[in-house]
Amino acid sequence: MVQKQNFKQETKPMQGTVLESKSEEAQLEKLLQRSHSNVSSFSESVTKEELEFLVETGCKINERINNQKRTLDGIKEIFKETAEVKKQRTFLGKKFGKASVSDKSARSIDPTGFVKYLKKIGQQKLFNNFVSVRLTDAIKSFGEEALGKTISTETKEYYQCSFKR
Repeated sequence: MVQKQNFKQETKPMQGTVLESKSEEAQLEKLLQRSHSNVSSFSESVTKEELEFLVETGCKINERINNQKRTLDGIKEIFKETAEVKKQRTFLGKKFGKASVSDKSARSIDPTGFVKYLKKIGQQKLFNNFVSVRLTDAIKSFGEEALGKTISTETKEYYQCSFKR
């Protein structure tokens, strides 16, 4: 049985969405309200035309988000470069807002050194609890068939949705 997520938060169409008319915005708002009242009964009663409308609306909004994300990523790159050059990490807008540039750190431990430490403290049996293997690298090195039974897969059905034109 599929576990449904509980969508209690209010979802309304964005102001200035890519919808072409007020009637489309009203239709979307009505569908979202219906789905929030009872997702299961909505999913059973939704019509083909309503689903087609939702697919097209989802595609339009997804394209807009992707375009805005590319623009936002470009702006972020400007701030990261400027922060490095000016040795400044915070930038304020004239009327509102703040852009902050921060560092990213990644830590790792050498598996051989770690197992030696565990042996030293008499806890080598805990090694498997702490160490995981990068699956893609292992498959590239040894082949999926050779690793066969050591690979486990967890699948969450109906987990995500994507839109493509």
